[in-house]
Amino acid sequence: MHTTHCQYVLIAGQSAVDVVIASIGGRAAGNHDLVAKTAARLLNSLANTQQRLIWVGGAGSLGVAPGVLLVSSPEFPSEFKDEALAQGEALNIFRANNKATQWTFISPAAQLSPGESEGTFRIGGDAFFTNSSGESKISVTDYANALVDEAENAVHINQRISVAY
Repeated sequence: MHTTHCQYVLIAGQSAVDVVIASIGGRAAGNHDLVAKTAARLLNSLANTQQRLIWVGGAGSLGVAPGVLLVSSPEFPSEFKDEALAQGEALNIFRANNKATQWTFISPAAQLSPGESEGTFRIGGDAFFTNSSGESKISVTDYANALVDEAENAVHINQRISVAY
């Protein structure tokens, strides 16, 4: 299903849909409340099913220091701040979820750019991390590879993970 604001990708299993992958953003319509509301709705809709939810998140809610999020750092681009805060609200909804829904929230690196696979990426948790050159980046190809790996293998159930080189 595709609407102006939401995109759902369904991976079909043997008898039904096994994984729902949701990529939600409110920037186009200027409606960032949509992000958290959709997270809550999907968690409720998938409760008590065998379907897992993978959420395409953002980097803004990653920690850069104890108690400090990337979105609150001075160098965070102002044009993405509302979107990052909305993704952070969605993450809070996931963490407060008391339903039986299995979910994974996947945050990309700060720089998500077109490009081929670079082959090796790292999986982290809540902390913002960089490569040996001090860059936080990942190609959309490798981000997609990480997402599909999680969809197929279900390694990080009810966790937020981050993906970067």
